[in-house]
Amino acid sequence: MCTSATPYLFSSDSTKHVDWLKDIFEVEVGEIHYFKEDPKRVMHTCVSFQDGGKIMMSDYMPGENEKVSSNRGFATSLQFSEGNGQKYWKRAIENGGKVKMEYGMQFWGSYFGSFEDPFGFLWFVVEEPSKEKVENGST
Repeated sequence: MCTSATPYLFSSDSTKHVDWLKDIFEVEVGEIHYFKEDPKRVMHTCVSFQDGGKIMMSDYMPGENEKVSSNRGFATSLQFSEGNGQKYWKRAIENGGKVKMEYGMQFWGSYFGSFEDPFGFLWFVVEEPSKEKVENGST
């Protein structure tokens, strides 16, 4: 039985990518380990979100295809508490994120939007409305 899953992103420039994530999502970055052969290339790091979620990251391994495309069948979905989804969505778009699906209330009852970050990765931003909003019909 799987008890958790952690995305592992291979980026063309993890150093800049991590800085972008810090600016947008206020993440904490663990120790960054670099390749001995190329001390500018990230071998491994962990990015932690305020709620305890995390993403592992690395630069591509030498010789691997570094072309990233958001339509490759993978996205990272981030769930936020009330009010934070829109805040982080706006930050991402204002800082180079490309809208894939505009952020707003969806037919299934959650706020949702998707964007591609400046490094080619697809992100989903999800926010559940408060129980009070749902009960009052103010979603």
